[in-house]
Amino acid sequence: MSTTPADILNSIADLITALSELLGTDTVQALVEMARDFGIGQPVKAGLQLLSKALGLVLGWIQALEQVATIPAFLEALGPALDELADLMPTASGDELRQSGLDALAPVADSARVMIGLVDKLRRAAKVVLEGILPAEALKNLRESVVGLDTTLKDMQRQLDTPPGAPVQGALPAGGTA
Repeated sequence: MSTTPADILNSIADLITALSELLGTDTVQALVEMARDFGIGQPVKAGLQLLSKALGLVLGWIQALEQVATIPAFLEALGPALDELADLMPTASGDELRQSGLDALAPVADSARVMIGLVDKLRRAAKVVLEGILPAEALKNLRESVVGLDTTLKDMQRQLDTPPGAPVQGALPAGGTA
């Protein structure tokens, strides 16, 4: 079994989602409360802010990759334009044009026909390659998992700002999974 770029991106997204779920357990919530109650909430919050900042950079990279992932759709849209251009070309070959006394057009017609065909092949190949390297659905899943983890980290930061002894908003009810 070979691993595709989509497999890798989806595995990373699954890992990030699992980390976010772990941070949402009542065990971690209890640790957040302890850090707050022992007066070390602000240093912990600073660490969480650094993680959020790093996730912001990751989101920026994902956004750039998503922009590149839109290129196949653009290349697909070029297909009809190339077909129209090919249809505008005379159907006669260079030899037929020469026989008709249009010697000057013969090399241009043959070259243009070959060039249009080459550009279309390059367009199709680039589309297939880019779709394989940057699957849009996998990038979307990765983005959603990073946003979810960032939301969890920001919730923890807010919880660290509550006064000691106050109930932590967003904590799981008693009996939640640990």
